[in-house]
Amino acid sequence: MSFWEKHSIFDIAKSAFLVVCVIFIFTKGSAFLDRFGSNNLTETQYTRISENIMKASVVENDKAFKAMMKEFKAEGSELLKNTDKKVNELGKIVGRLDSSIAEMEKEDLIVIESPDDPEKEVVIIPLDRESVDGEKIPVGNIYYNPNMEKVEDRFTHYAMPLEFHVGILMTEKKDGSYDRIVELNVESPYIKKYRGKKFKMKVKDFKWTKRKITDKKFRFHTRLGFGANFNTDDFTPAIDVSFFSYGRTKVDMDWRFLTFSLSGDRDVVSIGVTPVSYNLGKVIPVIENLFIGPNINIDDTGKTKYGVGISIPF
Repeated sequence: MSFWEKHSIFDIAKSAFLVVCVIFIFTKGSAFLDRFGSNNLTETQYTRISENIMKASVVENDKAFKAMMKEFKAEGSELLKNTDKKVNELGKIVGRLDSSIAEMEKEDLIVIESPDDPEKEVVIIPLDRESVDGEKIPVGNIYYNPNMEKVEDRFTHYAMPLEFHVGILMTEKKDGSYDRIVELNVESPYIKKYRGKKFKMKVKDFKWTKRKITDKKFRFHTRLGFGANFNTDDFTPAIDVSFFSYGRTKVDMDWRFLTFSLSGDRDVVSIGVTPVSYNLGKVIPVIENLFIGPNINIDDTGKTKYGVGISIPF
């Protein structure tokens, strides 16, 4: 029996119409479907957890990202000069040690022998800054030697080394949104008893931007899957393989193309093809990587069946 005897003109017309519909859905429908999975927020939201910790609920925003890129370039940032990779996120954290005025108590002063004359004294005046919770951070000393003839020689300032600790926690929520949490602390390691002690430092300003990653590619990509084929006659489990995909990565796929399947049960075995299938996980939060698309099957009796194929790649 010839091909034309097995398949009517009506069947061929249906197949041609199906191909046209697939092309239309792919070219026009992808952008429309992407909107359902988008976050309703348009700007990054900032929350102060404590004086030294802030959180940014980051929203992908090209405008904000470009503005910060421009800001970094205007400031002559070395960050952008030292990378030839594509930048996806930019953050800026500004810490602050607030000024304070405190009267010195007698017990705060340290009196030692003068290195020039043991019978004379030199006064050490400690310089401290306050952390956000009121603890004193040693940042230096002023040595006062009243025995020097010139006034400008009586004072010597020593600045202690300070180490600034910036902690960044990066998380991704189940809905695909992002949090960036920062913590600022300062350490004064010069004095032995303070080594390892972190003093809380105020986060004065915190900005974080993330560009909208829409770089998707059509690629040759073989991927196995397991699913089922539905049609007017039966429902059969299937194992399949696709040869092309479209999406951000080989794992993060929006579409699969040319998926060939082998399905059947005890009574019938079918070979099928799903020209294109869409990942419903992009628009329905409760599922992930479930592909659905129109399916054409030919069973071992030569009967052609039209239906829907579903598949979960693995």
